[in-house]
Amino acid sequence: PLKCFKLFLDDFIINKIVDSTNNYAKKKESLKKGKKKRNFETTAPEITAFIASVILMGINQRKNIDHYFSKKEILGN
Repeated sequence: PLKCFKLFLDDFIINKIVDSTNNYAKKKESLKKGKKKRNFETTAPEITAFIASVILMGINQRKNIDHYFSKKEILGN
């Protein structure tokens, strides 16, 4: 599964997503006036895990978002 994932989203693409996400967050934070600013920065492993989670959620569909995080056996997680 990881080799297949890497065929479509290799390190170059993941790092582009990381850079774009971090640049967007910095830009949005710089536009805040009078509000407490947060330091947001993501990493390649975080982006990879997020994308993999979204793909799995598309394959293993549930009726409610909470069901993805449930420990109940009946939900099969």
